[in-house]
Amino acid sequence: MLSPYRHLAPRYHATRYATLPLTAMAHPSTIASLRSLIRRVDNYYWEKLEGSESSPEEIDHQARSVQAGDLLLESATLLYQAGRAATVTDANVLRGQANGAIAYVSEGIWSIARGLARYPGQYRARMEGPEHDWCEWFIGIAEGEMAYMRDMLDRDGVRQRMEKLVTALGLPEETTLALHHLYLAGPVTRDEFRLLAGLGKQGGNSLHARLLKFGLVTSLSEAALIQIAFPSGALGYLYPSLI
Repeated sequence: MLSPYRHLAPRYHATRYATLPLTAMAHPSTIASLRSLIRRVDNYYWEKLEGSESSPEEIDHQARSVQAGDLLLESATLLYQAGRAATVTDANVLRGQANGAIAYVSEGIWSIARGLARYPGQYRARMEGPEHDWCEWFIGIAEGEMAYMRDMLDRDGVRQRMEKLVTALGLPEETTLALHHLYLAGPVTRDEFRLLAGLGKQGGNSLHARLLKFGLVTSLSEAALIQIAFPSGALGYLYPSLI
């Protein structure tokens, strides 16, 4: 069901097309890790707002191609209906449908739930008011979350925050270069990792083991590539205020 407030579409399109370049600000493997993190963030904030998680429902391919220009407005309408649903089950279904649309609009790299949960009083009040007011407010929240994540993905900012994290963990300063490379250029072999850190085999292996312990890198096996990860304990440094 499409929102009747189609005049809001220009603001939606500006949000949608401004979101797309964010996926080019880091390596695809980094963006994939970030999407996993955002899913956890979404569930955290839906728990705060509604007392339950809200997993997005998959949008079929036809809906993506035909209705892409209206998906954010549709998600706003679905959430509005969820707030007025007769049963908890109905509300969860509607919220799941809304999050499926939002996941497509946001490319999975910013969280509408985070934005809504920052203003719980307004969230309730707007949902009790006219649908038009809710939709306008909702799109403003989406714009704010997109802007926040654009700041968080800024390459210079990421490096500066990594430096602070490395210092706080007592890791050698060369760690920042290695982590930043993983963030921007993607997974590397163990030999490449040691070269990036400027360390010999023993020192490189030791640093790799410490990063694994802190959850800042991950590797499927001893022979697999090393890639960056985003542990919950590091979010205050890497993505301040995300949670």
